[in-house]
Formats: sequence, C-alpha cells, structure tokens
Amino acid sequence: MVLKVLTGGLAVLLALTLQIKAQSVLGWSPELVLATLIALACFSGAVPLLVAAIVSSWVLNWQPHLSWELFVFTALPLIFLFSKRHFPLQMWLVNALGVAASVIAFYSLVDYSLFFTHTKIVWSDIVVSTAYGSLLFQVFHAAYGRLDAERLS
Repeated sequence: MVLKVLTGGLAVLLALTLQIKAQSVLGWSPELVLATLIALACFSGAVPLLVAAIVSSWVLNWQPHLSWELFVFTALPLIFLFSKRHFPLQMWLVNALGVAASVIAFYSLVDYSLFFTHTKIVWSDIVVSTAYGSLLFQVFHAAYGRLDAERLS
C-alpha cells in the first residue's frame, strides 16, 4: 500500500514536471497530470486519488482562488474512479477512453470555444495525453501486478 502511494506520488510529480516543461517547449501543455490521475484511478482507492488530485490542483493553481477549472480537474479522476467498473471492456481500454473523455470533458466544461479556435492543439492534447496515460497504465499494471502476485504467494 505504501509503495503504491509513493509510486503514485512520483508519477504525479513526473507528470507535473513534464507538463510545466512542455508549456515552455511546445507553447501548449498536454494534460499529463490529468492522464496520470486517471491511470492512478485504475489502481488506487478513493482517498489516495483524492489526495493526489488535490495536491496536483494546488501545484497547478494558475489563479489566486479556487476556480471552476480546478474543481473540474479534481472531480474528473474521481468520477472515473467510481464509473470505471461499469464498462464491459478490458481495463487498459477503459483507461485510454477515460483519459480521452476526461480531456474532452475538461475542455468542454472549462472553455468549449477552444475546440473551434485551437482545434489542432486540443486534438494534439487529447492524443498526447491518451498515449501518456496508456503508457503509465502499462507501467502501473506491470509493477502493481507483480506486487499483488508476490503478496498472494
């Protein structure tokens, strides 16, 4: 349990760093932290995910007060956590669809006009975030699968 929390925290820290650096390199930042939180939702419980989402929101807080964007950013991984079991698909596919749907929902709820004004950037964000979230899902699956197998034997 402690190892899962530590690796989840390191994954969020890595995503925060990459997302901030991507802004300066690309001129736009993919939602890597959101993708990381969605991937974590496949392997962690509600409390560790909520803590990771709140800490991520606090670090990414680009406004001096709580805003609608931060609420949406924090709520989307929790919504995914409680709804992921209702999809009759393989969990890796649910994760990928969850990342893509979360990024689309984030843009739709925050400023839907971005789909029309910055179409290329929004779709690039969806593709990059989904690929990153899928990669993290595979890493977590390999690491946590081994941990769970060792615990059972």
